[in-house]
Amino acid sequence: MKKAFVLVSLSLLAALVFSNRELTASNIRRHVEHLASPALAGRFAPSEGSYKASLYVAEEFKKAGLKPMGNVEGGYLYEFNLAPRSIPSPDSSFAVNSRGEWKSVAGTDFVPVGFTVQEPVEGECVFVGSGIVNDEQDDYAGIDVNGKIAVILRTAPGRAGQTNLRNRARVANEKGAKGAIFVDVGTGSFAAFQRGSALLPAIMARASAFESSEWQEAFKAGKGTPPAIRVRFHAKVETKTDKAHNVVGMLEGSDPKLKDEVIVIGAHHDHLGYGETGAMDFGNTDAHLGADDNASGTSVMIELAHTLAAQTPPLKRSVLFMAFNAEELGLVGSARYVANPTVPVEKMVAMINLDMVGRLKRDMVLVGGVGTSPDWRSIVDKANSEGLQFRYDEAGLGPSDHSSFFQKNIPVLFFFTGLHDDYHRASDTPDKVNYDGAARIAKVTKNVVVALDERKEKLAFNKTSGFLTDLMWSGGSQEASRQPEPQPTAGRAGSRVRIGFVPDYGDGGGQGLLLSGVSDNSPAERAGLKAGDRVIELAGTKITGIEDLAEAFQGLSPGKAIKVKIIREGKTLEIDLTPEAPGA
Repeated sequence: MKKAFVLVSLSLLAALVFSNRELTASNIRRHVEHLASPALAGRFAPSEGSYKASLYVAEEFKKAGLKPMGNVEGGYLYEFNLAPRSIPSPDSSFAVNSRGEWKSVAGTDFVPVGFTVQEPVEGECVFVGSGIVNDEQDDYAGIDVNGKIAVILRTAPGRAGQTNLRNRARVANEKGAKGAIFVDVGTGSFAAFQRGSALLPAIMARASAFESSEWQEAFKAGKGTPPAIRVRFHAKVETKTDKAHNVVGMLEGSDPKLKDEVIVIGAHHDHLGYGETGAMDFGNTDAHLGADDNASGTSVMIELAHTLAAQTPPLKRSVLFMAFNAEELGLVGSARYVANPTVPVEKMVAMINLDMVGRLKRDMVLVGGVGTSPDWRSIVDKANSEGLQFRYDEAGLGPSDHSSFFQKNIPVLFFFTGLHDDYHRASDTPDKVNYDGAARIAKVTKNVVVALDERKEKLAFNKTSGFLTDLMWSGGSQEASRQPEPQPTAGRAGSRVRIGFVPDYGDGGGQGLLLSGVSDNSPAERAGLKAGDRVIELAGTKITGIEDLAEAFQGLSPGKAIKVKIIREGKTLEIDLTPEAPGA
């Protein structure tokens, strides 16, 4: 991409001249500061803060004059069910016996962990520090936890895949522990109520439940051998199906025929709440405000709605604006929408996704999905009225909501300004957003929409292979790299093996993990897996959802054959599959 300023077409210039509302940094900032305010508490789906964010976007759509296209009482809200989850039961109990007398722990000082086995357990406690075992660290060295209860610090240094509670509970289970207690040395909320299939009885408790000074000193030091203490607990959970809301509004086109061709502009408006899932600063229970991720993209989308709605002359084609919810749980909101749309997907001619566009530096923007139509690069280049430096990637699949539309054979674009030290941390705050940069991206996005509107024909669709995983990029070189298929987590990091599963994030529940397809020329394709299969076991790990799949991937090695159990057309099948190295 040349660094010089690129002239836009006359039609784009005309649209810029006659627009009645400018795309300004100040307007974008106003939206970000509201969406990423403490009052919305991180917008976790489901939560009151998430619902308030949905209502805010709906009100902005109303002000812009968009036509409501939700599924709730003729309004903008599009309600959908999240996957069933476990929640703590008030009938749970926990008691400690350190001086020959049992003392119950208050319900405010412990909580069942979502993957607990719901059986009572009693036994001697053994402290194992962070409870990590890998090539560099073995917290179980010289410690016998067989038939005992492992006491593990909630927070732990290291890679996120090894430090989440579920993986450390798995290690304790493999070491023979009969139960696990994760100790929180802070005073914040018990936010990390992780989901997944049952492993062993497990709770999280405040350090104050262990009253002896020796235990407190061990917690502080992160190691030690405090005196034996007995505990008993019965962790109980209940199943709950929550609801969340997308926000959907339509700017109808002015041309009697072309208005049936719909351009989609979307951004997810949820985030991590108090660090309930996906947080990089694990154990920090402050509100994760998500200013860049993704109040920035949502705010740009809102301002595009206002600006394009006020434009003279009006657009010929229609534009569907969508604020997706539950993206952080695995693209759930967008997947639910394309599965049951209020506007037929057959009418959608393009989809533009804005995710984390608030940290522009060195004028560089990653633009994904350009391979999904042969005309995308030319359109984006000509739309670059801001002299931005584009880093192109062709893949239509990536860890954001455009993937849901790509899987419906719709050309997609994905704008992204890169990761940073505040990604998925409580430090992603409004004061760090580059509002001028976000406004520049908004102007380019608008130019792209105008260019699409001026076309005589629809964009041709191209089915790309590959999956954008180079989201560790933070504004460096201009060529993005790709992983051959999506990884099983909703986060933005890769894996050390390639299988080729494409999970159906819109699956409303059911046994195992539903596949919406498999990647071309992947181990999964060669093994005969296909769309509609439900994976119920992978390499000995039972699969009930995306969390189990992510855990199973941790133990896989390239070239080492595994067994995959699936359900296909009501029958259980076992299939041999050999993972390969990424890029093989």
